[in-house]
Amino acid sequence: MARPPETDEELAPVNSSGVELGEEITRDEILPYFKSFYHTKPYVSLIGGLCTQGKTKGDIDIFINSNHRDISTEFRIIRMYPEKYWFRFRFHYPFEEEERLPDASINLVDAEKTHPGKFTDYMDIYNEKIEVISGPELVLMSVPKKLELFKFAKLLKPAHGHYKGEEYSIDKLIEVVNAKPEWYEKGIYVQKKFDGVHIRGDHSKEGKVIIWSEEGNDITSNLPTLVSEIKVACSGHDVIFPGELEFWSDKKHQSRQQTTAIIHTKEVHPDESKVILNAFDTLFYDQDIHNEPYSERLKSEIKDTKHIKKADYKLVYSSTELRKAVTHYAGLPGSEGAYLKRADFPYELDGKTLLNFKYKNTFSWDVAVKGIDKIKGANAWSYLCVIEDEHGEEVPCGKTYNCSIGRSKTEPLQEGDILKVEFVNLNKYIDPTTKKVWYNMWSPHPIPPWRKEKKKPDNTLTAEKLVEASHGTVTEKKWPKRYGDDDAPLMLHQNEDLSEGKIVKVNHKIGIISKILARRK
Repeated sequence: MARPPETDEELAPVNSSGVELGEEITRDEILPYFKSFYHTKPYVSLIGGLCTQGKTKGDIDIFINSNHRDISTEFRIIRMYPEKYWFRFRFHYPFEEEERLPDASINLVDAEKTHPGKFTDYMDIYNEKIEVISGPELVLMSVPKKLELFKFAKLLKPAHGHYKGEEYSIDKLIEVVNAKPEWYEKGIYVQKKFDGVHIRGDHSKEGKVIIWSEEGNDITSNLPTLVSEIKVACSGHDVIFPGELEFWSDKKHQSRQQTTAIIHTKEVHPDESKVILNAFDTLFYDQDIHNEPYSERLKSEIKDTKHIKKADYKLVYSSTELRKAVTHYAGLPGSEGAYLKRADFPYELDGKTLLNFKYKNTFSWDVAVKGIDKIKGANAWSYLCVIEDEHGEEVPCGKTYNCSIGRSKTEPLQEGDILKVEFVNLNKYIDPTTKKVWYNMWSPHPIPPWRKEKKKPDNTLTAEKLVEASHGTVTEKKWPKRYGDDDAPLMLHQNEDLSEGKIVKVNHKIGIISKILARRK
């Protein structure tokens, strides 16, 4: 059932403290006094051999002028560089503390004290500046009660069409819906679940257009083709509508990752004109209509264009009709499954609803545990996984989402244990240098219980079939460092202490396991 607005939208009042310290002052009076200033100048410097010699076969030494480890700055510096540089960085701070070192770098380094400062040639790279926000907006800590043009609000996410811990199946979906007979009474709209990128489009009757990503980022400049067609599709009206971007090339549906790449380039992507925007709802049509029943919102007159399509649907009233509709939409080219919407549902602005269900075309297989990442503060783990090739050699296949599946409630699975994992896509990668093949699962959900009776995982023959069946990507990509290489395999085994920053012996070398590295995809 929908959450009652009188209980979920009305938050507790924030009363005045009652403390009076002087004459009344206003927010508008205070804001002009906030000015930008430098917090630390300089803050980040390049030191070491690159400055004294101009070249190095060793580390890229970075000095950060902070009295505590600044993980976010380390991460941003590393990720500005191509992947080949990531494991060369070493960060130094103005304090000496040997106990700090095991968690001081994401690279494999010798256990020694950090540098106390800049004492040879150096280059200052960054200042740390506290920058005032121009025209600050008041953020209300509550769910908005109405939609406004060009003001972003959360996009809606559906509930899962199965019970927790189960795999997706049409039978399970129907079992869930059958437990809610009022759904059939109201009617259920079934649509294709598009495998793309969730967005929102805003259009004013004057012709202004903004396209928002699911995170609320303005991606309008990346999609000029859609901007021009939204002006045609919504001509003369103020409109807000959510939809899904899909990327089609040579009449073949491309992966979500490739669609995401199109909207995140600095310049307009060469394939931008191949994107299709599927509009499946209307939230504003010359006025806010998000609270009207979905059946009424569907009547809005957004026109189809070459690249903008109103999503097709079937309205069903029985489990037999539901099964037929879900099977139809889940089987369409490029479909990720099916999407169910109760006919009377309002579009709730907190981004949550119990009146939509998703059914996903998923795949599953058996993988072997290769590494274990303990989730801090919980009896939960994520597992680094492998399958086997035709010779019985291990082949990487990705890392699972966090789960509580273990040998017991407090003991994780061990290396070699077999785990069933459900996923949406399986991507195949080929290392451009070594030509070694590896795989990675998209949306990898472990399925309980662990496969105690099995001794071997699935193999690459199965993987090849799953890549094709799941429409996975096949491309070149460097061998994942988390699986190591012949020179220095980097792997956290179940025998080792799982605490963060622990120095462990890894195939004859001493390695430092960092939380950042352990969680890197």
